[in-house]
Amino acid sequence: MNYSQSSSSLSTFLSFVSLSLILFFASSCKDLEDVSFYTSISGTVYDASTAEVLNGVNVTLSPLSDSQLTKENGSFIFENLDVQQYTLIFQKTGYKPNRKNVTTIVGEDTYIEILLEKIEY
Repeated sequence: MNYSQSSSSLSTFLSFVSLSLILFFASSCKDLEDVSFYTSISGTVYDASTAEVLNGVNVTLSPLSDSQLTKENGSFIFENLDVQQYTLIFQKTGYKPNRKNVTTIVGEDTYIEILLEKIEY
């Protein structure tokens, strides 16, 4: 066997081993469809002095500039987000704005609680 034949045989063998390892690891993952590469950020907004939930709070997610209002129970949720750092900005008439930086993690959903302080006139 000359050098080119042994090199070709080695290359074929390494390709076979690589493919076998890929198939082994892929088959060892029981539920690949359950693995999520996205995340969500959810939470509840409260009045800082009364601890009551606040509905109608404008929640803006930056850098996406996506926004929504909290529901009657003070909750919000942003879903199917890429993993990265976000800033959430909370605003409601009669309250001081609040901000929260959140760094998301693959496969983990993030839950936060936010307090808004009333503006004293």
